[in-house]
Amino acid sequence: MNIDMEVVRSFAERRYGALERMTAKRLSGGLDSFGVYRIDVKFAKGDTARTAQFVAKHLPESGMREADVYRLVAASPASLFAPRLLGTAGGSRDMYLFLQWIAPNRQWPWRDRNATLAVLRQLAQLHSQPLTGFGGVSVNPSFEAEMHNSAASTAELYSRAFHRRRGTGLRPMRSAMRRIAGDLVSIRRHLIQETGAAPLHGDMHSGNVIIRTRKRRTDAMLLDWGRARVGSPLEDVASWLHSLGYWEPEVKRSHDSFIRHYLECAGRPHLLSRDVRRLLWLASASNAMAGALQYHLETMLDPAVPPHVRESSAGVARDWLRIIRRADHYWRLGDAPGHRTAPRRSGSRRSVTP
Repeated sequence: MNIDMEVVRSFAERRYGALERMTAKRLSGGLDSFGVYRIDVKFAKGDTARTAQFVAKHLPESGMREADVYRLVAASPASLFAPRLLGTAGGSRDMYLFLQWIAPNRQWPWRDRNATLAVLRQLAQLHSQPLTGFGGVSVNPSFEAEMHNSAASTAELYSRAFHRRRGTGLRPMRSAMRRIAGDLVSIRRHLIQETGAAPLHGDMHSGNVIIRTRKRRTDAMLLDWGRARVGSPLEDVASWLHSLGYWEPEVKRSHDSFIRHYLECAGRPHLLSRDVRRLLWLASASNAMAGALQYHLETMLDPAVPPHVRESSAGVARDWLRIIRRADHYWRLGDAPGHRTAPRRSGSRRSVTP
């Protein structure tokens, strides 16, 4: 168990008093954590036995930054769709976050179109928040270096996976991977220049969203804010629709209508232009190189992982690589909005095939 139960018990006793019972159940998710657990406690309040649940998240040194993000969210309208930070424990190198436990109404609500629309509405509200305050925490001095390192690691993992490509179906695209990895910081700056900067959740996928339906209203709760940052709002939107579209074909088929809904909620022109489409490819490639693709390449290369899981990750990786190939095509031809490459030299040849 990657959690010190004495630290958890100490927090629970400070919050609830003497405990009669405490149990822990490990939860999935939290790639940047040592462990995430649901804690169930039983305690007495007067003559009445009470129960409570909360989440304990054990983090490395990045934990202080995530705690600060939760505090900023709590002071903004985004608090309506994020767990409350109940407390912290530990220091800068070994941190515990204690968060509100939110139980889902349904385990897999994404066949319901209204659930996907609810997430896009919440993202539009988050992206409309002012950068004052958010900027100081969501963009730390090492973030660009972290992005660069993540992209370089992803490109290296791809080369290893391609070298062992039998059965994976990976296409040869090492040059495209190197270009996107090398230009990732420039791509993100270009996206911000074209769309404006906004506070981002930074890790949008179905494992980080809980849908709740109350009084006939469908709301989305966004979990795991450890990768929150400032960037282009299309990074969050592209991440959400791409990850969900892999498992739900209807989301992929209705992609354009979902984008229009987001743009309308965000108060932007709801006409899905050619320029926005191309920016979405770049935003998706940025998400892939920031960590989304690396996870699935690592799973493919891990012999301890069951074959069916490796096969599933290979399928997801192929989908991400298709996006990188398309984004590389737009980027190197200068065919993204506002982006222009240097003029070609006379007589030079340049392939247009990704």
